[in-house]
Amino acid sequence: MLDRFVQRIGAGPRVRARLERAVARRVGLPWETFDVPSLHRSTPVPPTLVVHDTADRELDPEHGRAVAGAWPGARLLETEGLGHRRLLRDPAVIDEAVRFVAAARTARRPA
Repeated sequence: MLDRFVQRIGAGPRVRARLERAVARRVGLPWETFDVPSLHRSTPVPPTLVVHDTADRELDPEHGRAVAGAWPGARLLETEGLGHRRLLRDPAVIDEAVRFVAAARTARRPA
């Protein structure tokens, strides 16, 4: 993600390195901590529905696929034509998210 951001603002490798160091200093964690697909190795992650549009121009769909593929219990819902933000208002996506949360909640209830 940082590479894409740096590219969009027209900066180069030196600015990217400075941003990495600044973020790490600010939050007190090494930059590698922010590798989302690897997060499950250091922190328990709940069942997760990853929703990503195949035409997302802000974040490559491969990021969503990587998270869904790496996190235990994660499921990927790929949309088409909704971009990076419109999927948040899409009725079909909202319905699927509600079903996912309801199913996860039901699965956690004691018998």
